[in-house]
This record gives sequence, structure tokens and C-alpha cells, in this order.
Amino acid sequence: MSRLPATRRNLQQAFEKHKACYDSLKGNHNRSRRLILFYAVETGLKVFLLDKIGKYSVEDLIQHHEYCYLKDNGHDIKRMLKWASIDGQYKLKTLRCEKSIQVEPNQYHQLWRYGLDTTNDADEQNTESVLCGIVEFLSPKIAKKKNNRS
Repeated sequence: MSRLPATRRNLQQAFEKHKACYDSLKGNHNRSRRLILFYAVETGLKVFLLDKIGKYSVEDLIQHHEYCYLKDNGHDIKRMLKWASIDGQYKLKTLRCEKSIQVEPNQYHQLWRYGLDTTNDADEQNTESVLCGIVEFLSPKIAKKKNNRS
């Protein structure tokens, strides 16, 4: 599958839309809401990393020597947190499902997209809280540069 040519502006708009959609669904549709939150975090982190390297597109990001891993796994938010130097603030755990299925942070979107049940709802709720914290951290940093980059 080929990658779409998303720019920083596209990612920023997606971040803002996903965040607004997540906020509007609070209290309802847990899995769908969490899936949208995951994508808000992913797009927000990509904007943050693009700003860090002074580039403007997803293609620029995956061609950068530090971030080329994203070419094969663009959903690895745990690794993006590390690259953003904020992984110490936001600890994402492996979630467990029935039949000994372990869901790593780069698979959260699949967990919520496919509707698998975790064995510990508190862990899933904690994960959602951590993801919300990341969005709150990113929001002012992304908005601050809104008019400076395209």
C-alpha cells in the first residue's frame, strides 16, 4: 500500500479534528472514542516530530535517519514518544486480552478498531488517561506553530 502525501498542515488538522471528535464522545462509544484518541496522539506526535526536524511532510519524516522506522510502522506511538523525548512522562503498557493476546502500544488502534476485550478494564482506562495526557501536552505546542508552518 502506498503512503498518502500528508503534510504537516494535514496532520495538524487531523489532530485537531480527532481531538474534537474524542471530546464530543466522552462517556459514550468507549472503543470508537479510544480509537479516535489513538489517531489524535499519532498525528500530533508526527506534527511534533516534524517541527523538531524542521520538515513539512510525512515523507520527510520517514526519510529522516532517526525516524525511518516509521516507514514500516507509522503507528508506533511509544517510539515516537521516545523520539520526542517525553517517553518518561507517558508510560504506555502492554494490554492483555483473552487467549494470552498481548497488545503493544503500536497495536492499540487494532485493539479498539476490532473491538477486542481486555482482561483488565482498569489498565485500558489508564491507557486512555495517558493518551489524553499526551494530547494535552501536544495541543499548545502544535497550536503555537500553527501560523508559522504549512
